[in-house]
Amino acid sequence: MPEVWPSATAIGALGATATKSGRIQVGELSTLVTDFLLGALTLLLGVILLTRPGVPARLWGWAFVASAFAAFVGGVWHGFHQVLADTVQFWMWKAVMILSGLFAILAVIGSVRASCPTRVGYAVLAVLFAGAVAYGFAIVGHDDFRYVLLFSALAMVLLVAIHAAALRRRDAASPWILAGVAISVLGAAAYATGFSPFGWLNGSDVFHIIQMAAMYLMFRGALAFGVTPRRA
Repeated sequence: MPEVWPSATAIGALGATATKSGRIQVGELSTLVTDFLLGALTLLLGVILLTRPGVPARLWGWAFVASAFAAFVGGVWHGFHQVLADTVQFWMWKAVMILSGLFAILAVIGSVRASCPTRVGYAVLAVLFAGAVAYGFAIVGHDDFRYVLLFSALAMVLLVAIHAAALRRRDAASPWILAGVAISVLGAAAYATGFSPFGWLNGSDVFHIIQMAAMYLMFRGALAFGVTPRRA
């Protein structure tokens, strides 16, 4: 799952502020750092996947690239949104919503190409297409992050369906991707509950750290696409 942002009610108390001396103080430093760590790892893994043979691995590679840039934009927003113009903030938010959607779309298409029989794949893509159209209309007129979460949840359900079925065929990629999805759900739970084992980390920071593990597991699964047969 890509970047998770705080609610609009928290905006006034967060972010970077300009001091009387003209220096900029970063508000959510730990969130900015963990966002950039997540983005850097995801970008590296995505670039590696783009060098792999086969369309499925490359589709997942582009999904990782989209997720990485969502994390980078999110990190900038967390640290500096109070000194950014409203228009800049608006388009940063839209960029995160679009990039998050791209991650979901490309990941599911990559898994369909790798692990679905043709007829089942068409059905999965039809569901994905319907969800993507609804998501697109939703984010044009709304900024609520719940739409991102709902579309991401749809993508996770489709990935679980694809790879749970493929697992029965001893698909090499599926255990890794299913584990990655499970860890992503764990990270989302940490964010939703605000869980933090240390006082200097918030729920978003913990989510970013857990998500790094999830992205690595899904990367390992996508690596297997180029070396083993997938279709029934």
